[in-house]
Amino acid sequence: MKINKIDKIEMDSLIIYSKDKGILFKESKDLKINIRSIAKFVTSLSCGILIDKTNGDFNEDTLIYDILKDKVNISNKKNIPKLKNIRVRDCLTHTMGYRDIILMSKDIGDLDKNSLLDYALSYPLHFEPGEEFLYSNAGYYVLSATMQEYLGFDLYDLINENLFAKIGIENPSWDRYGKYLVGTSKLYLGAEDLLKLGKLLLNDGAYEGERIVSSKWTSKMYSKLFKNEKDYVDQSYLSNDYYGYGLWTGREDVIYASGTGGQYVIFLKKEGIIIVAINGGDPNKVSAIKNQLDSIIKSLREE
Repeated sequence: MKINKIDKIEMDSLIIYSKDKGILFKESKDLKINIRSIAKFVTSLSCGILIDKTNGDFNEDTLIYDILKDKVNISNKKNIPKLKNIRVRDCLTHTMGYRDIILMSKDIGDLDKNSLLDYALSYPLHFEPGEEFLYSNAGYYVLSATMQEYLGFDLYDLINENLFAKIGIENPSWDRYGKYLVGTSKLYLGAEDLLKLGKLLLNDGAYEGERIVSSKWTSKMYSKLFKNEKDYVDQSYLSNDYYGYGLWTGREDVIYASGTGGQYVIFLKKEGIIIVAINGGDPNKVSAIKNQLDSIIKSLREE
């Protein structure tokens, strides 16, 4: 398959970019959508920026309870011993200690959005922090709240000034649960915006010659920090085998951020290639989108 001769794309937008050759393929609608869990990738980048800005005063080992304890109402007092040991890194890697997946869109329902931080920190913790990986939306929302309370001002302002504005993304919309950015979802961006974020990671934290976040941080983002113990076998390149700080690693070291519904930012680091896919429409296309992206990655790897 020739990349410049894809007859029909399954998603609304597809961009394939090479660090050496520029745009290899582009069919992109002027469409900004909820990028779903790709927002975790952005929150992770923002965490790295905050660490850089504070010269490490805020860091991966920062204890979240020390920052949040006066801002929340913990109804489940049994949680407190474990809460006291949760670090920023545990939020980033989905290892806070939950046995159940929580704060996914279908789970929130009629819950009071202003009390979701109380809900998340009161929900039973069954494991010691840092031990068990369980992907959910809780960690990145708690991280968003932790960063904002540490700063003492709106986290969005920090992100907009030090990330979005510097790479040319103009004032994107990001929803809140209560006073905190959702962090884990509900960030509205287009394919071109995602390509800019992808270039930042591909260039190890620099964008058009300007350092945005440290290369030390970006290398941790795509590290294989936790293995995802699945009860099924996925032979595609986009198999969610390992998790770093906001990024998955699949088969043959394909690194990617993904969001429900067919949203992807894929990194082929060895080839210097980024693939961006957005699906704002038919949710029934998710499987077809993944299959097409798998074929594209295979083609790029064989060229």
